[in-house]
Amino acid sequence: MSDPGIHQLVNENLSILGMDGLYLGMINAHLEENTIWARDGKKEKCASRKGQTFKINESEKAEPDQDPRTPTNLASRAVKDYIDNGMDPENQDHGYFELHMNKYSAMTNVSVDDAALAFDDTMEPKMEFVAEKAAYTRDLQARRTLMQAYENGKTYVTVLSASSVTVLTVKNTNGFTTRWVAGVPTAVSGSNTIEVTIVNGTLGTVTRQVSACTPGTRDDLSDMIPGTITLTAAVSEIAVGDPVTSKYATPQILPNAKSTSYNLAANDKLTFLLTTRITSWLMHTGIRPHSDTGYFHFTGDTEHFNHFWEDSVFQNVFQGRYDSEEVRNGKPAVIQNILFQFTQRPARNTNEAGVEVHRALITGEGALTLGVYEKDPQQTYSYEDSGHYRTYDEENNIHHIVRKPIDALGDYFTISYKAYWGFAARTDSLFVGGSHPYSPRKRGVLILSA
Repeated sequence: MSDPGIHQLVNENLSILGMDGLYLGMINAHLEENTIWARDGKKEKCASRKGQTFKINESEKAEPDQDPRTPTNLASRAVKDYIDNGMDPENQDHGYFELHMNKYSAMTNVSVDDAALAFDDTMEPKMEFVAEKAAYTRDLQARRTLMQAYENGKTYVTVLSASSVTVLTVKNTNGFTTRWVAGVPTAVSGSNTIEVTIVNGTLGTVTRQVSACTPGTRDDLSDMIPGTITLTAAVSEIAVGDPVTSKYATPQILPNAKSTSYNLAANDKLTFLLTTRITSWLMHTGIRPHSDTGYFHFTGDTEHFNHFWEDSVFQNVFQGRYDSEEVRNGKPAVIQNILFQFTQRPARNTNEAGVEVHRALITGEGALTLGVYEKDPQQTYSYEDSGHYRTYDEENNIHHIVRKPIDALGDYFTISYKAYWGFAARTDSLFVGGSHPYSPRKRGVLILSA
């Protein structure tokens, strides 16, 4: 059984760790290091009310007597003080996006004896574990939100059908389940269809209406959701790889003018000129760089880092940045008006030709929203004289808890985190203009490459 003196020693160390802010500092160091996708999230505080889904009034619409422009956010309409069903008449001329708030946590046990013998050496890997759990979980949720928002409305057929059919099996159903009507996402139905174009080697380009969509199981590696779409009129001679594009598809770019990831070959790699082309398009559309950094954000696969070094244009650009340790080591680095960052948690899949498909996303201001509870700090329970130590990290909106030993022998205490958050990709569904006029999301562009 553990000696009472050992408990006293450990409790004193934990008290010092909590009072001096060392615990939070060590946690934050690992949080920052392992956060990539979620860096794009612009924080919005949601009112603390019962429920998980918040409807947020998004943006001001372009006036009919002005040139088309990207709407600017209305701070006064940022958050409802109650759960809104999205149908308030007062706000029908404004777009909406949804935030689904969830609770996340992770916990690990620490041996009292180990902590007494080597406190710092024992605590650091445990805190690193908790911090990485928080960072990886939040980053994955951010990536999933962005991928489902911007790999949206553009897919291809995966099952051959020589006969006349109305149901097509497609690689990804993102963008085919809802249609934005007056700024509100509305389920696809026979009375609320989505116009799509299908490119076929025999028929050429045909236009159809999608009246239903049946998503399957999400592929957690790529964040794609395969499934089927139902057309109001039949098509024939459908081949595997035939592109299907929604009228409301989000902007996507592939190297060498490839139409979908089905057509990607091993030499269709990302180039530096593709990234500058995208930022030029975003600026032309009226999208501003991220306000916190002053740059557009490129979030890519670690494989993209290798592709840049193979690109002659990037090599020429780097000649003026030879002293940049960040560029050399693949850390977040600024080149021209883009902040480049590379993640170890990319969205990948392999196409039908066996080519690995890599995804990169370039975003501007407001592409992603991180929702947190407005009164989250007030949810911190009082543990006075209990031997429990709790810290609330206001920067990352995470509760960190060290719980005293309560097992039968008093041999273990626990370290854990608890957080409430949700992510949403903002919409501009009421702004019609640009090269993708009907896309509900225009604040980012997805790159698909080999």
